[in-house]
Amino acid sequence: MVAGSESFDRTVEDTTTNCLMLLSRVGECGGGDAESRVFRCKTCMKEFSSFQALGVHRVSHRKPVSNSSGEEQS
Repeated sequence: MVAGSESFDRTVEDTTTNCLMLLSRVGECGGGDAESRVFRCKTCMKEFSSFQALGVHRVSHRKPVSNSSGEEQS
C-alpha cells in the first residue's frame, strides 16, 4: 500500500510541475518573442511596448472634467 501512495504522490507532483511550467509561459507569443508586440494610441498613433504604458498615456488625451456641481473653484 505504501508503494501505491508514493506513486500517487509522484504523479501529483509531476502534474503540478507541468501546470506551473505551462502557466509561466502565459503571454509569450511565438516562443518568447514578446518584445515585438506594439501597442498604438488610436488618438496620436504613438507606439508603446506595453499595454499598461499605453493606458497611462491615453489618460493625457482625456478632456478635463468641468465642475458641474455649481460650486466655485478657489
